[in-house]
Amino acid sequence: MAEDTNVEMSEDEVKDIELAPSNSGPVGLVREDRKSLENLMWIADNAEQIMSAKDKIRNAILRLTKSGGWTVFKSKNDDPGTAEIGAGEAFRISSVFGVSFVNTIRKKVEGSDKNGSWYRWEVEGDVVFNGNTIRTRGAFGTRDKFFGRENKEWKDTADCNEKDIIQAAIRAQRKEGVKMHFGLHHFPVEDLKLAGVKVDYAGSYTFGSKEGAQTTSPDKISEPQAKRLFAICSTAKKTPEQLKSYIQQNYKIDHTKDIMKKDYETICTWAGKTEAKVEAIEEEYVVQ
Repeated sequence: MAEDTNVEMSEDEVKDIELAPSNSGPVGLVREDRKSLENLMWIADNAEQIMSAKDKIRNAILRLTKSGGWTVFKSKNDDPGTAEIGAGEAFRISSVFGVSFVNTIRKKVEGSDKNGSWYRWEVEGDVVFNGNTIRTRGAFGTRDKFFGRENKEWKDTADCNEKDIIQAAIRAQRKEGVKMHFGLHHFPVEDLKLAGVKVDYAGSYTFGSKEGAQTTSPDKISEPQAKRLFAICSTAKKTPEQLKSYIQQNYKIDHTKDIMKKDYETICTWAGKTEAKVEAIEEEYVVQ
């Protein structure tokens, strides 16, 4: 199916803030008619069986995922926290369980603020599983710190990698659909452990009490840097297990949170080396 793409201009200004990586969600309308009421009654009559079936699918999904594909969010050090699944694991799930991504629309929104020109790519599309369709949205742009911030300053739009921004928006939209279909939002860490997921190697964020500030050691890499390292490994087809083995053998540490800043770029260089060809995400992915 061909993709409908339109580009719109906007004069709206945005505040000087980071766009959250979870800048995604459902879109669409809820309809109530006789047929929907009949469907609702059928669901009510079969609710226990539906919940049992979905629990079995969810448990199978957890066994399928890798620890490095999750990110744990904590409010304090002794808080077990909740976890969010990454795009790589979401696509692994979609491949195994037959999730389709169709009717994708991309839109580029442009504007300016006190820091200069900016743009944002917004992606909407249908995510289909077992005959059920959820329309979701994903968005990333040059006012997202990961893509647009460098040395504590906003980069010129010409210096931002637009292809990476588009791909990030596509991944966010599709990941959101997988999470919604399978109930993977804000997943309790304790439940992951019970399912056998080794969360000790998952990426993690610990927020302090003041304005949600992230706590970190001044000599060790930050959580965004660790997340970037995982992304580099994923692109280069390296597994979290390979990364862990590498830092254990070469730096005598077990966790990415313990990587020293002075060693970070060397490790990233190793992580990015690959002979595999990385292909762009297809605009439409339909499971036959």
